[in-house]
Amino acid sequence: MYKKRFCALVVGSIGLVGLTQTKIDEAPKAAPAQTTKKTELNYADIIFVNMQDAMLQCAQGKEAQKIVESEERKYAEMAQKEQQHMVQLKNELDTKATIVNTDERRRMEKELNELQRGFQGKMKDWQEELQYCMHKETDIMVKEIEQAACTLAQNTDKAAVIDAPTGRVLYLRDDQNRTTDLVTLLNQEHTIKLAQKDADKQSTVLASKENLKKAVIA
Repeated sequence: MYKKRFCALVVGSIGLVGLTQTKIDEAPKAAPAQTTKKTELNYADIIFVNMQDAMLQCAQGKEAQKIVESEERKYAEMAQKEQQHMVQLKNELDTKATIVNTDERRRMEKELNELQRGFQGKMKDWQEELQYCMHKETDIMVKEIEQAACTLAQNTDKAAVIDAPTGRVLYLRDDQNRTTDLVTLLNQEHTIKLAQKDADKQSTVLASKENLKKAVIA
């Protein structure tokens, strides 16, 4: 149960949309290469990895699983003790129900109800603590994997590292970042739109003047 929960959290942490495994040689074909200022990006410049598999198989990931598993056992033992206490009190209440007076029976019933309500609150707190522990461990792992992906790309002189199941870019070399070109294109298009807007405005003004002139002549 723990392993399934941890795997599900790993999937959420790295933004996976499904559990389908994608092999490197089955990865989607890369888009046609685009010429950049310094180099040309092609399929051979890209490394495909699987973050989920890396997280579950690496030594750090296995250590994180052990930490979370230990926390889950701790909260399970605490919950078991609380449940045993409530069962004991319930059995005592059932046994003494016919021999104790009304006030004593009501006191025992109130104590049992308070324990049950308190247990529900504690269960919620324990679940939140366990989720926090799991998120903390997986967040650390995601950052370590992203950093390792950058190092892997730099050591092998690759332009990009992509998480195959999601298509998420983990690393992109600076010369492949076309943000400046994108901003230039956006500004050009914006200038054209402004010019067209001014031209339309001038046409409207001229048309209004022409109409006014015709009305005066008439």
